[in-house]
Amino acid sequence: MKKHLSFWLLLSSFIGLHSFAQDNPLFRHLPPDAASVYQVNIPALVSKLNWQDLIGKLPMNPKDNKSGHMLEMMKNPFSTGINITKDFFVTETDKGNPDSAAYTTIIFHLADSAKFVAFLSQQEQGLRFFPYPNKGRAAGKDKYGVAWDKEVAVITIIKPGAGEQLSSSKSAPQARPRFPAGNYTVLAAKRSFAALKGFDRSVYTTDTEFKAGFSDDADMHMWAPRGAGISMLAKNIMKKGRGKDPGFSKAMAAVYQSKAHTLTALRFEAGKITIKSTTAYPPDSLAFYAKFAGRPLNTDLVARLPKGDLLAMINLHVDPSAIGEMLDKTKSRAKVDSMLAKKELTVDNIIHSFKGDILLAVVDPADKPADSSGKKQPSIYMVTTIDDLSSFKELARKMNLIKDSAAASAEGNMGGDSVKASTILMNKLKMAWTLKDNILVVSFSKQITDGYFSNTDKRSTDFIPSRVKDSPFSLFVDLKTVMGYLQGMNRGEPSEKDKKMMNVLNKLDAFTFTGGAIQDGKVETYMELKMTGSSENSLRSLIKMIR
Repeated sequence: MKKHLSFWLLLSSFIGLHSFAQDNPLFRHLPPDAASVYQVNIPALVSKLNWQDLIGKLPMNPKDNKSGHMLEMMKNPFSTGINITKDFFVTETDKGNPDSAAYTTIIFHLADSAKFVAFLSQQEQGLRFFPYPNKGRAAGKDKYGVAWDKEVAVITIIKPGAGEQLSSSKSAPQARPRFPAGNYTVLAAKRSFAALKGFDRSVYTTDTEFKAGFSDDADMHMWAPRGAGISMLAKNIMKKGRGKDPGFSKAMAAVYQSKAHTLTALRFEAGKITIKSTTAYPPDSLAFYAKFAGRPLNTDLVARLPKGDLLAMINLHVDPSAIGEMLDKTKSRAKVDSMLAKKELTVDNIIHSFKGDILLAVVDPADKPADSSGKKQPSIYMVTTIDDLSSFKELARKMNLIKDSAAASAEGNMGGDSVKASTILMNKLKMAWTLKDNILVVSFSKQITDGYFSNTDKRSTDFIPSRVKDSPFSLFVDLKTVMGYLQGMNRGEPSEKDKKMMNVLNKLDAFTFTGGAIQDGKVETYMELKMTGSSENSLRSLIKMIR
């Protein structure tokens, strides 16, 4: 039942009628110990997609009993008793410890509690009911519990911790669960009923940033701990090596329980899908970050790219000197210098070698002939700027990039117009490089790297959006041009599967991702997927693509 109901709620996010105020009535039902909160703004979505259009494109087999029943139910969603004209929330409570139980809570509005009870009973046989006189009702089974009154319903699903689950192996000794199976039902029901009763002084009813962030016109919102993605990855590592490094486990749990949160908003707009995340940092951390990420985009590196369609590019522009300041502040410079001493290097060798600009670009060259197979390969450029040439030469020699200083002198002058010195690493990677005007270019042939500097007809950089220029990291892919390039390479008849894939990709225009820009005292991450149909809402375009 919990899978059916959760699935139904997610699908119901695409319809609705009314908007909600900043003091959302569901805020008080959010568990105070929830680390992550997700909201689906049904009123905003309903104006962009017709419910019946969505139902007609769901990948369900009406001949299958479960799918057919679900399809019929969604054609008449009011029969479930759930109020599909308002928003709903999903929260996750996780302590960051694989031994601790995790809780998922779903909170939604009811239109008819009697119909909802009938829906519960129909979906799952053997529900255990818990009456709470004059306060509401609750039910549960296995590891989930549901509580409801006339207006709101709450579902809690428990995922036991690693130390609480029974072994699935017949040969392995079975661990004794911390809670018997029946108690999971009681615990889930109690948590659901507590959320139904509400928490008037929780962080989610008093935090103005949270309330304001979840009250704009975005289609979906997410509130998650800063660094939650990193700590979730660490949790998987801890599950495999649990107990081997208590210090590491403790550190990762501390990251996961950090009070700093990231607010994410997703919007389906005309011709594009956007996702924007903002994270507030402490003032001292923000000051350091502002310096580290304060170097502007070096548009000249992009302008120098030879003629041809720019298929994709990655830009990184930071201030390396801030790295030294961070190491000094954390008193870790000596430790890093000790590690680099094996190569006879220091932190300063690295910091003084580079200005902080890195460009990785893929270009479909306009004047490049096809190879023997009849295909024209794209040109790839890795470009970086050099700050102090002598420091870079020393770094390159000690990192074994070049044979030695004598070889470099014999084969070419690193400070001259072009570098022709053979390199150990570059030879192994079959890469070529050219250094001129304190710009290092690496690619797959010397002709390409030299051509970067011989290009006198610089391209316009007006196409670069301000977000890319202001963000220390950015990724841009011209999907429309990439598709044209791939289709031009195809010499045979594509399969039906490839045709369907091409049809989907041909509806995409461009993808942009930026990270690290500071806006209004917060660090911002932004993603944008543009569609070729610029006048149609992207949600409708997306549904057409996946049908």
